[in-house]
Amino acid sequence: MKKTLIALNFPASNGSSILNQVNGVNIFTCKCGKLDLEDTAYLSSGAYENIFGKKRSKVGRCGKLLSVVKIYNPESRLSIYRKYQFNPDFQGINDDMIALHPASIRELVKEDNSEIVGKTVEVSKGNRFCYFWRHPFHATRISMKLGTFSLFLAVISIIVTIIL
Repeated sequence: MKKTLIALNFPASNGSSILNQVNGVNIFTCKCGKLDLEDTAYLSSGAYENIFGKKRSKVGRCGKLLSVVKIYNPESRLSIYRKYQFNPDFQGINDDMIALHPASIRELVKEDNSEIVGKTVEVSKGNRFCYFWRHPFHATRISMKLGTFSLFLAVISIIVTIIL
């Protein structure tokens, strides 16, 4: 399903929490938690049902903790995986919009990240394995890859032990 991409604005480095406006969407950054949420995609509550096929209230606690969405840019053919987040303090985000951290937007384009803001991207249900494999935080990504490699070596060692 196609959604219009908007960028999250963050307060100035002097710490003043002012109202930021991006494409007509008002975002109070002091109410959206930590500012380093590169692994998060902010969507409306109605978008959850459109993407995952069921209402968020019907999903068990485990599924609510990590609902992964895949965001695909058809122009650059690049995709990212981010966790779904609903924030009722964001005013003006409707079911046709998705808000991303500027660092996440940079991963969706090859050159200038401002060229994609305001355009449509494709959003679908994502894979938890791919989310951790391609996570924006280096430590999480390396831990996942080392764990997978260790599991692969363990399986090979068990097979070699059984054969010999």
